[in-house]
Amino acid sequence: MKLLNIIFTMGLLCGVVLGHGRSEELTKLFNSPAPEWLSLASPIKVEPSSENFASIDKESFRARSGGITHSRNRVYIPPNNFVHEFDYKLKWRGNNEEAFGASLSPDGTQLLTNSGKAPFFRLYDFKNNQLEEVEISLPRITYDEGLKGFISRWYWASDEVLIGYAEILDEQMHELVESRLYAFQLDSQSLARLDLSALNLNQDDPPFVEVVSVGKDLSQLVLDVGGTRVLTKADLKSPHKILKGNAEAKRSERTEPTKTGVKSSPVTSSPKSSEETLQKEAVLEKKPSNLPWIIAGLLLVGIFVLLFKVFKGKSAS
Repeated sequence: MKLLNIIFTMGLLCGVVLGHGRSEELTKLFNSPAPEWLSLASPIKVEPSSENFASIDKESFRARSGGITHSRNRVYIPPNNFVHEFDYKLKWRGNNEEAFGASLSPDGTQLLTNSGKAPFFRLYDFKNNQLEEVEISLPRITYDEGLKGFISRWYWASDEVLIGYAEILDEQMHELVESRLYAFQLDSQSLARLDLSALNLNQDDPPFVEVVSVGKDLSQLVLDVGGTRVLTKADLKSPHKILKGNAEAKRSERTEPTKTGVKSSPVTSSPKSSEETLQKEAVLEKKPSNLPWIIAGLLLVGIFVLLFKVFKGKSAS
């Protein structure tokens, strides 16, 4: 009976470790409707290109960084030999060339930064070798169908279009379900998911998918799919097809944005009332941790050891 109690307790602990999932607050946030200023658009199809990636003209593509590099809190803009140090940390993975945390617009006048703290996305006018922060609204949550997640990074594709990245985790917040990419058009303030179904990605072991560079004519994307460069076709230039029932109501309530996407509303990546929740849950953007599975494994090993000792003792007697 004592052995059964031990096994039951360890099994319960194992269940607790593996059972931790989305908080009630986070679930409520993910299920909330899109903010009034944002319009949702039909998905944009992404298809494999018939061209060979190795043979493409690299000059016809633009890196997501826009040619800049950055460290944890410092950005460098080569054409101007400009260096700026921020008082907050940028998204950074130890390689300054990857530029996960900052992107310069094609016209060289706007710098967008991605950080792990609210406001998560910041826009700066870059003129006369100076940065001046301006107000902008960008989607922070995925509002399309299926499991919801956080859009953690935005990059310039053109002066009017941004490409976003999101990781969708399972209900337990342990495993990656899929990587998602989004396009945001500043003039219409509309969000469209990039439909990657034509790429036939492995659903059982989904790879991380990231934008590496964008065709300057906005008709192609170079993606990093699980460490492999893949050339794809996607129409990022055409106006978004706003979903029915979403356009008229929200356009009438929206403050008219300027060409740069700057709005008269306060800087925000989400409704103000949700910022604290977003901040608390920011840790969930990180790559899913294997710690719960390691702990569960150790608990199971402990159970087997106990069983082995009990049966060995009975055999010896």
